[in-house]
Amino acid sequence: MVQKRKNYSKQFKIDAVKLITEQGYKVSEAAQNLGIHHSSIRRWKNQLEVDSNQAFPGKGHMRPGMFSGRSHNRVGRQVSCADFVLRTTSVR
Repeated sequence: MVQKRKNYSKQFKIDAVKLITEQGYKVSEAAQNLGIHHSSIRRWKNQLEVDSNQAFPGKGHMRPGMFSGRSHNRVGRQVSCADFVLRTTSVR
């Protein structure tokens, strides 16, 4: 059986970080109480510290200035595969 990845709302993430920063909970305590992994809260805290206005842009949305490396890599692979085909099948 495949487990579905959990999605948390922006407000949930902000509230989880506030437990640590404003209410004095330890990361491990907050994570255990919320039923999430401690690394998630640490990551959310770091994202809020770096750029609170652009933190947690939502599913499929990129922060300004960011690009998806996967799509660029995919294009590069397609070009390299096409080059390989052309090189191996061309008549000399």
